[in-house]
Amino acid sequence: MTWTTPETSHISIIIPTLNEENNLDNLLSSLQAYQNVEIIVTDGGSTDKTVDITRNHTVQVVTSPAGRWIQQNEGAKTASGNILVFLHCDTMLPDDFPNMIYTILNQPETAAGAFRLKI
Repeated sequence: MTWTTPETSHISIIIPTLNEENNLDNLLSSLQAYQNVEIIVTDGGSTDKTVDITRNHTVQVVTSPAGRWIQQNEGAKTASGNILVFLHCDTMLPDDFPNMIYTILNQPETAAGAFRLKI
Protein backbone atom coordinates (compact mmCIF):
# COMPACT_ATOMS: atom_id res chain seq x y z
CA MET A 1 0.00 0.00 0.00
CA THR A 2 1.26 3.51 -0.77
CA TRP A 3 0.38 6.68 1.09
CA THR A 4 1.23 9.38 -1.37
CA THR A 5 -0.10 12.60 0.10
CA PRO A 6 -2.09 13.94 3.02
CA GLU A 7 -5.04 14.23 0.64
CA THR A 8 -5.16 10.47 0.09
CA SER A 9 -4.29 9.36 3.61
CA HIS A 10 -5.81 9.85 7.00
CA ILE A 11 -3.89 9.56 10.26
CA SER A 12 -5.60 8.35 13.43
CA ILE A 13 -3.75 9.14 16.65
CA ILE A 14 -4.75 6.85 19.49
CA ILE A 15 -3.90 8.06 23.00
CA PRO A 16 -4.49 5.63 25.88
CA THR A 17 -5.06 7.50 29.14
CA LEU A 18 -5.41 6.78 32.83
CA ASN A 19 -5.33 9.81 35.11
CA GLU A 20 -3.43 12.03 32.66
CA GLU A 21 -4.87 15.43 33.59
CA ASN A 22 -1.37 16.93 33.90
CA ASN A 23 -0.29 16.09 30.34
CA LEU A 24 -3.43 15.79 28.23
CA ASP A 25 -4.37 19.42 27.58
CA ASN A 26 -0.94 20.34 26.18
CA LEU A 27 -0.84 17.27 23.98
CA LEU A 28 -4.34 17.74 22.55
CA SER A 29 -3.72 21.45 21.97
CA SER A 30 -0.59 20.62 19.99
CA LEU A 31 -2.47 18.19 17.73
CA GLN A 32 -5.59 20.27 16.94
CA ALA A 33 -4.12 22.26 14.05
CA TYR A 34 -3.43 19.30 11.75
CA GLN A 35 -5.65 18.38 8.79
CA ASN A 36 -6.51 14.75 8.07
CA VAL A 37 -5.66 13.78 11.64
CA GLU A 38 -8.23 12.03 13.80
CA ILE A 39 -7.58 12.05 17.54
CA ILE A 40 -8.96 9.28 19.72
CA VAL A 41 -8.50 9.27 23.50
CA THR A 42 -9.10 5.83 24.99
CA ASP A 43 -9.63 6.23 28.70
CA GLY A 44 -9.12 3.32 31.06
CA GLY A 45 -11.24 4.64 33.92
CA SER A 46 -9.56 7.87 35.00
CA THR A 47 -10.60 9.28 38.37
CA ASP A 48 -9.10 12.73 37.78
CA LYS A 49 -10.11 15.39 35.20
CA THR A 50 -8.76 13.52 32.17
CA VAL A 51 -12.15 12.96 30.52
CA ASP A 52 -13.30 16.51 31.35
CA ILE A 53 -10.22 17.92 29.62
CA THR A 54 -11.08 16.11 26.39
CA ARG A 55 -14.33 18.12 26.18
CA ASN A 56 -12.27 21.26 25.47
CA HIS A 57 -10.91 19.64 22.29
CA THR A 58 -12.27 18.12 19.10
CA VAL A 59 -11.48 14.50 19.86
CA GLN A 60 -13.26 11.20 20.18
CA VAL A 61 -13.33 9.61 23.61
CA VAL A 62 -13.61 5.87 23.99
CA THR A 63 -13.87 4.20 27.38
CA SER A 64 -12.39 0.78 27.95
CA PRO A 65 -11.01 -1.38 30.71
CA ALA A 66 -7.59 -0.23 31.91
CA GLY A 67 -4.54 -1.68 30.23
CA ARG A 68 -2.50 -0.02 27.53
CA TRP A 69 -2.89 -2.80 24.95
CA ILE A 70 -6.63 -3.09 25.63
CA GLN A 71 -7.06 0.67 25.25
CA GLN A 72 -4.93 0.75 22.09
CA ASN A 73 -7.03 -2.04 20.56
CA GLU A 74 -10.27 -0.22 21.41
CA GLY A 75 -8.91 2.95 19.83
CA ALA A 76 -7.84 1.05 16.72
CA LYS A 77 -11.35 -0.41 16.36
CA THR A 78 -12.78 3.11 16.47
CA ALA A 79 -10.23 4.67 14.12
CA SER A 80 -11.22 5.64 10.60
CA GLY A 81 -7.69 6.40 9.42
CA ASN A 82 -5.57 4.15 7.27
CA ILE A 83 -2.47 5.11 9.31
CA LEU A 84 -2.49 4.45 13.06
CA VAL A 85 -0.23 6.32 15.48
CA PHE A 86 -0.19 5.13 19.10
CA LEU A 87 0.94 7.97 21.33
CA HIS A 88 1.74 8.19 25.03
CA CYS A 89 0.09 11.14 26.70
CA ASP A 90 3.41 12.63 27.81
CA THR A 91 4.86 12.60 24.28
CA MET A 92 4.92 15.52 21.87
CA LEU A 93 5.23 14.85 18.15
CA PRO A 94 7.52 16.88 15.88
CA ASP A 95 5.87 19.85 14.15
CA ASP A 96 6.01 18.20 10.74
CA PHE A 97 4.96 14.73 11.90
CA PRO A 98 2.30 14.10 9.22
CA ASN A 99 4.74 14.67 6.36
CA MET A 100 7.38 12.63 8.16
CA ILE A 101 4.91 9.75 8.39
CA TYR A 102 3.90 10.00 4.72
CA THR A 103 7.55 10.15 3.65
CA ILE A 104 8.62 7.06 5.57
CA LEU A 105 5.56 5.01 4.62
CA ASN A 106 6.16 5.77 0.93
CA GLN A 107 9.49 3.99 1.08
CA PRO A 108 9.30 0.51 -0.46
CA GLU A 109 8.81 -2.34 2.00
CA THR A 110 8.08 -0.03 4.96
CA ALA A 111 5.11 -1.07 7.05
CA ALA A 112 5.79 0.64 10.37
CA GLY A 113 7.95 3.25 12.02
CA ALA A 114 8.72 5.15 15.17
CA PHE A 115 9.92 8.63 16.11
CA ARG A 116 13.20 9.19 17.89
CA LEU A 117 12.85 9.81 21.60
CA LYS A 118 14.25 12.95 23.14
CA ILE A 119 14.18 13.36 26.90
